[in-house]
Amino acid sequence: MSKMSEKIYPNNKIITKKPDDIISFDYVSPAAQQIFNFVILSALNQKQNSINIKVADYFSWQSIIKPQGKHYMIFYRNLEKLKQTFVIAQRIENNKIIKYEWPLIAQTKTIKTIKNKIENIEITLNPYLLNYYKWQRANVPIDISETKKLNKKYAYKLFEFLRYQQRKTNKNNYISVNDLRRILTVPSNEKNERFLRYLKKAIENINETTDIKVIGKIKTKNKKSLASAEIKFVNLTEKIAEKQYEFLIFEREFNAQNGE
Repeated sequence: MSKMSEKIYPNNKIITKKPDDIISFDYVSPAAQQIFNFVILSALNQKQNSINIKVADYFSWQSIIKPQGKHYMIFYRNLEKLKQTFVIAQRIENNKIIKYEWPLIAQTKTIKTIKNKIENIEITLNPYLLNYYKWQRANVPIDISETKKLNKKYAYKLFEFLRYQQRKTNKNNYISVNDLRRILTVPSNEKNERFLRYLKKAIENINETTDIKVIGKIKTKNKKSLASAEIKFVNLTEKIAEKQYEFLIFEREFNAQNGE
């Protein structure tokens, strides 16, 4: 069995050392992300990139006991969005950047009965994309069931990032706001002030529904220069448990609260 320190790469070697530096995703809404997580989980379990799923199985996984018409409508609408949402991978070879672009879901085939009742859906993923998730799950273990309640904007991508950070030796390094925006797939037209509001809600969502407990600590010259700001995620389980922190605070405020 491979050790956690050993890298597991896809055959085409597109993914190298840092998935957050190499892979660029379009923004995916929380509802669509949940469907995609279920599809990836099914594909990894079945060890193939073309799988058959029943919509009822997805609802069961989501603990929706009696799905209504609106649930089906939301499911199919988000499935279509995933077919129009892309991931970009790149590798550098001979001083040239080679880019690959794939939809999250390459193809769907719906199988119905004569009475127009859907029996199952055949979903096809790009095999290279599935190889990326094999690499990711081998190196950054994620229990998808733990993420079912991550329903805030950017919460799931932030959860992935924090899981990845847990593996690193230097867990408490700052990351620039711009790099974090790229990793969390923040649209370019979303202002930093709005992004930080979403980020705070995402941190709260993660703290309340998973075993990760963090705060976001912002370092900047002043609150008007957020473009040059840096953020560090502090693990609360490694701090004094009884202290109550804000989920997203500025460096000076943190130092004042904690005598640093």
